[in-house]
Amino acid sequence: KLRMLNLQKNCISDIDNLPALPNLIFLDLYSSGIRDLADSARALARTPSLRVLMLGKNRLTALSIAALNTLVKLDTLDLHSNAIATVSGCCLSALGGLRVLNLAGNRLRRVEGLSGLRSLTELNLGRNFITTVSRELELPRLQRLFLSHNLIDSWDECAGLFSATVSASLVELSFNGNPIATQVQMLILLPYAVVYDLVESGTWI
Repeated sequence: KLRMLNLQKNCISDIDNLPALPNLIFLDLYSSGIRDLADSARALARTPSLRVLMLGKNRLTALSIAALNTLVKLDTLDLHSNAIATVSGCCLSALGGLRVLNLAGNRLRRVEGLSGLRSLTELNLGRNFITTVSRELELPRLQRLFLSHNLIDSWDECAGLFSATVSASLVELSFNGNPIATQVQMLILLPYAVVYDLVESGTWI
């Protein structure tokens, strides 16, 4: 009854030959050369209990609805350091229980496709090319938000941070490495947030 499987740092393009693993809860495919999740869709469908999927440092350029829509128990999805340019809501629509999503180090230019993730508590969007924080981030349970090293240069482009929904739940916010990082005057509108890493030195405000 295999529950954890580590396949990281292998030269594989997909896991389609993986047998049925109904009890698997943790799958690590970090730095394995995977280019297209769709090629692994059938294998992932055979892991119905999966809770943690690690796909950091692969070669993904997009997500796959076929690969993700069967992972209804997924709690943590790590996609950092790929080449994903957009996130479609339909690809994540089955992940209603997802609590942690790491999209750091991709090619995202805007926040999109996340509005259905109502259980999300931690979101890492650092090291992308994001200029606007939209109302896609009005997620009722979001507590930790990482936006470091993007291209955000105006609070006018951060409407998603100042809704009552976000302000009530957010406790950690990282903004260092953005052009806006030294303009802290608007942060008084986030009364419940512990704001940190606003400047490159990591100084606490």
